[in-house]
Amino acid sequence: LFPNTTCCLSLIVCSLYYRSYLVVYLEVRTTREKIMIFLRIIFYLFLLCFTYFYLDSLTWSMVVIVVSSVIELLLKVMEIVLEKQMLMVYENIEKNSETFKSLELDGCNVNDEKAKELSKRLLMHEYVEDLSLWNNEIGDKGAIELSKLVNTDLSKNKLKSIKLGVNQISDKGAIAFAKNMSTNEYLIDIYFSKNKLTDECCEAFAEMLALNSTIEILDLEYNQITDKGAIVLAEGLKKSKSLKQLFLSNNDIGQEGASALMEAKNANPIIEHIDAWNHDLKIQFDEDGGGLMLN
Repeated sequence: LFPNTTCCLSLIVCSLYYRSYLVVYLEVRTTREKIMIFLRIIFYLFLLCFTYFYLDSLTWSMVVIVVSSVIELLLKVMEIVLEKQMLMVYENIEKNSETFKSLELDGCNVNDEKAKELSKRLLMHEYVEDLSLWNNEIGDKGAIELSKLVNTDLSKNKLKSIKLGVNQISDKGAIAFAKNMSTNEYLIDIYFSKNKLTDECCEAFAEMLALNSTIEILDLEYNQITDKGAIVLAEGLKKSKSLKQLFLSNNDIGQEGASALMEAKNANPIIEHIDAWNHDLKIQFDEDGGGLMLN
């Protein structure tokens, strides 16, 4: 089927490329990386079909090498652009302007090191109210540094919203946030969806809910919280003075955990909405969308 042995070997190498890219694609979490890997796979498939029918094996190999180099160069350029973007962000933070109230760094490859630097600079900024860091590479070390922003003894800012969805934060980082939020008087909503949270962080969040008087939205969707964690959270919900919406969908919460959450909602009139839906538990919502009901 193939013109010669060289072409056959090239196709084997190419297939290994596809396999390695697919493995990496499943492991990475940032959208930018997934898009780049996906484009590489599509490109190599197209190149394989085109060169098989129109080019000899030597030309095919040369084309693959050249194009691979171009792709790597483009990735480096993208990294440089992102670095320059971060430098511009730092400059704006240092100006401490009243007009600089929202900071969006979604999908900007912010890792623990960059999160630490960002936190360090924002601690002295008085006007940023909305910090969005969706879809980055922030782990526990970065989360612990960022949690200092909601500690009123350490920070001058008055953040009202923090979005940390689609990162790599586990219980250690979430607990740091919960503890620092306990006495915070400004934060209204915080998002931890699609991280690595388990039941271990629920006690810290429950204690925070009992102490904090401003938090209205807590998003813990798409994590690994089970009935045990839901029951612990429910105790904090009963004592909450401000929480209106709790999002827990697509965790591992079953009938027991959902019942505890419903009981907490009924016991606390401040709570307007709890979403604990998952594929294994049949849950429907009130007609007014105000909370969960069990079938």
